[in-house]
Amino acid sequence: MLDKFTQQVLLSSEKFKKEKEYWLDKLSGDVELSRFPCDCLSLNNIQASKESYYCQFPSDIAKRAVAISNNSDMLLYTILLSGVKYLLSRYTDKDDVVIGMPVFKQGQEETVFQNNFLLLRTQINQEDNFKEIIYKIKETILESNEHCHFPFNKLTQLLSLDGESNNLPLLNTIVMLDDIHCYESTDKINSDMVIRFMKNEEQLKVQVDYNSTLYSEGLVSRIVNHLYNILDILMKDPNKSAMDLDVMPKTEKNQILFDFNHTTRVHKTLLCETVTAPQLFEEQVKQNPNQIAIVCNGKEITYKQLNIKANQLARRLLDQGVKRES
Repeated sequence: MLDKFTQQVLLSSEKFKKEKEYWLDKLSGDVELSRFPCDCLSLNNIQASKESYYCQFPSDIAKRAVAISNNSDMLLYTILLSGVKYLLSRYTDKDDVVIGMPVFKQGQEETVFQNNFLLLRTQINQEDNFKEIIYKIKETILESNEHCHFPFNKLTQLLSLDGESNNLPLLNTIVMLDDIHCYESTDKINSDMVIRFMKNEEQLKVQVDYNSTLYSEGLVSRIVNHLYNILDILMKDPNKSAMDLDVMPKTEKNQILFDFNHTTRVHKTLLCETVTAPQLFEEQVKQNPNQIAIVCNGKEITYKQLNIKANQLARRLLDQGVKRES
């Protein structure tokens, strides 16, 4: 353990100054740590309550991911992380995605300070295809690793990311692969969710440690299933544009559209915010235009009729100068 004087001397060196400049530039602007939308009723007085969800990848998806990575743990991690980051972008409807990554095992001994984590910030543009997303994230990982010597606790202080409860740094979402990252390091940080991938030959497993006061097991299960779905689609067609990707599997989409009829309120956590309410409404208009959408004052209104009224209202608002987000 370095004393404070030695730490200050090292931090004032040219090497650490350059790394500090890199991180402050990389994380400049309105940076927000990404996390999956939770299904709790309130974000007030959230307590740390850890639960774990375990699942094995479908064998065909696991074999394809391992084969594409050509037995490179780094490339495998990049592929899996690309899927998670893309999914976060869709869930949050934001291009700017920031997650935490444990430092690589082989690099831990090389750092003077005890450094456990790196921040990975990537812009996920919906026009990008999977190849482009993977390339972006690969570059982000390599850059971050080159600047892994600046102490993470100092960086979180500069960015005001200190945890509120126990003075541990705060990271909403952490993504790691056992072969290259140390799982035990996640005990040294506050996090809402740790997505831990484990490889055994051609098999892949995922363990999700999550704060159960924020997330239900059902929501975590759906997040994992959505991850399987997008990885399956994107690895089969890596040139497919991200904006053309349907995150929700057909079985789940059909359940929302058909199994939950017009008398049932679909809870937002079922949608997981990957498909917006307007998108689902438009889908119902196409699939079931004459089905009853609502009953108001004893009068039944179909999806087609409701869509016409909604468009009329939208045009009236536009004529009055109302704009998006106004």
